[in-house]
Amino acid sequence: MDAAFHFGFEYISTENKIITIKLKDRLEKFELIQSFEFDSDRKRMSVVVRHNGLLKLYIKGADSAIMARLAKSQPFLNHISAKTTELSKNGLRSLMFAMRILPESLLEKLPLQPSIESELTLIGLTGIEDKLQDYVP
Repeated sequence: MDAAFHFGFEYISTENKIITIKLKDRLEKFELIQSFEFDSDRKRMSVVVRHNGLLKLYIKGADSAIMARLAKSQPFLNHISAKTTELSKNGLRSLMFAMRILPESLLEKLPLQPSIESELTLIGLTGIEDKLQDYVP
């Protein structure tokens, strides 16, 4: 969160399923449509939002969970795979961020299913230190 704030991104509030975020010098509003919570089997979590008139899926998770769901037509997949290996060799756990613009027709099928988490576009990769926590087996 510190890095996001440093680059001008700030979470402001969530009220009545409307998420407000400050992006540099303007406020952006996202309508939360549905979320898929993280669990150890899925190794990812995602949200479906409406933003600027588009239905969007944003997802974050372990590299193994996201790589398999990325659109194969994207450039740099080999490079990204090498980067995740490099992060791992440096003792970091890699976390990937991706998104997909969804057709409005999907809303006719509420609740949405996790199967929409496919054909994703990678939007970020980071390495995080996974510190041991007291009292966690």
